[in-house]
Amino acid sequence: MRGFLVDGKTDSAVAAIRSAKIYPLAKATNPPSMTFVNGSGQPIDTVFADNDQFFHDLADIVEHEPSANLTSPERFQLASIGIEKGKRLSADAERTSWLNEAAHVGSAIARGNSFASTDPARTVYPDRRWEWAFVGGSATWDTQGYVNTDRRAAFAYIAIGMSPAMVEQVVGQGSQYLWSPRDASGAYLDGGKRYLLHLPPHVPVTLFWSVVVYDAVSRSMLQNGEKFPTVSQYTGPDVNTDGSVDVYFGPVAPPGHEKNWIRP
Repeated sequence: MRGFLVDGKTDSAVAAIRSAKIYPLAKATNPPSMTFVNGSGQPIDTVFADNDQFFHDLADIVEHEPSANLTSPERFQLASIGIEKGKRLSADAERTSWLNEAAHVGSAIARGNSFASTDPARTVYPDRRWEWAFVGGSATWDTQGYVNTDRRAAFAYIAIGMSPAMVEQVVGQGSQYLWSPRDASGAYLDGGKRYLLHLPPHVPVTLFWSVVVYDAVSRSMLQNGEKFPTVSQYTGPDVNTDGSVDVYFGPVAPPGHEKNWIRP
């Protein structure tokens, strides 16, 4: 569930989330009280381990989630390395070494697929650097007639979590996620440099547009001392006379453009 700001405030979003009730169907006649945890301002680590711990974490997920969440071939692949529901993943020194190497290689491949993809379907415009976060436009990654695990892993590496609703093609209701690790010249973005993003007037959105800067290592929002590393319609940026908006990035805010600035 995602809530949006109203007049720059979180009140409406918090109220909507607190109205949710989640409970087993068997308890529908007498649903238990909800418990809400306020995580605002609290650090959270959502980064996957890139050593053997990755497989132990994966084993925990397999143990606690329904078996039907995985296909039969996926369960076979997991079983081949010792991960099965109802069984503890045991790893001696040799297997730990293998799992460490596998995690390092898998992480490197996913990182390459994310930040140095050569998939021709990734590009949004032929003359610009914007890429689709959902390459292929599907949350199931199977628009080619098969599940493209490279595309799936690339998304999981940069974004970690997702929902099918994020790519639903519903006029006036859907959302589009574009991103880029590079500048106009093709060079990788550098937090020590200055950049300008020019948004044309009349961006075709019903609710809002938003520009967010993420950290390439943590794949999370930047922890740079700012409350939110973002500029959006909700943050009240200065608008040019023609309706366009200029967003600035760099270590220091350009004088007079502080409202349109994100510090990398």
